[in-house]
Amino acid sequence: MKIGIFGLGQMGSAMIRGYLRANTLSPANVLVKGGRSQTAKKVSDSLGLTLINNLTELAEASLILIATTTQPVS
Repeated sequence: MKIGIFGLGQMGSAMIRGYLRANTLSPANVLVKGGRSQTAKKVSDSLGLTLINNLTELAEASLILIATTTQPVS
């Protein structure tokens, strides 16, 4: 099963690291879409995850996790 994750900051990377530690998931089965910062790239590179550029690539995933911060409404 492939998992897609949108956002790989503190919460997203903690979830993925937990799955990897528990051997529930292999790095080859994780698709990552990051935001403007380089955090997703750094974490993806260190864990061997696949960093994608286009949201349509998340269609390959059986499960998509959204781990982004909320923006306050003004």
